[in-house]
Amino acid sequence: FSILTPFAALARLTIFKMKFFLVFAALVAFAYSQQNTRCLTTPDKWHGYFREVDYERQRFRFAEMDYDATNKQIHIMEYERDENTRRRDIFQEWIYFTTREGYREEYPSKRCLEATIPSNLTFRPIGVLDGARFLGREWIGAEITGLGLEVDQFMAERGDERDRGYYHGSFVPAAPQSGADKVCIPVLESYVNLDGPFPDRHNVHYEFFNISTAIPANAFTHCTPS
Repeated sequence: FSILTPFAALARLTIFKMKFFLVFAALVAFAYSQQNTRCLTTPDKWHGYFREVDYERQRFRFAEMDYDATNKQIHIMEYERDENTRRRDIFQEWIYFTTREGYREEYPSKRCLEATIPSNLTFRPIGVLDGARFLGREWIGAEITGLGLEVDQFMAERGDERDRGYYHGSFVPAAPQSGADKVCIPVLESYVNLDGPFPDRHNVHYEFFNISTAIPANAFTHCTPS
């Protein structure tokens, strides 16, 4: 048992006030950053293309994609391009996470294969990763209207010091926004020592382009196994 001197009591009170101020400042900064970010999610349904750099497999691919977050399904058509910009389709896949079904059609044989989606593979929405920090806005390309693209930048860390993973994402508003509507189009996404948004992809980088919210009517009509 001890009796605090007035100076000791004052010191403890000062430390308490400093800690309170730091916590309060952090909360205010977080709230301010969330208010100033224009992006939180992507459209529920969209059609577009992406370039994928897979550092785990040391490969590079082009793909056309239909994305449906409402029904938790994706359709991917992987292809190659030559110097004359013509494309050669390699295969297309339909993945239905709700029914745990998958289909793959290979080219040029058009052989159709059916598969069951493992229970450990879940649908991962494409958008700002949960818990990611808003870093601010930057220009991709020139910082001149019409010559560059102003994007919202995000970053997140996962895991411990021995097995830490990093996420980085760049997004741009899909349309003029109001209120809590913060729907954006993905521009760049990187997953370092993390699983990406697609099944069986780890340590990957994506560039998205030519995205439209209009999905072809037959996008999720899969092939029929023979």
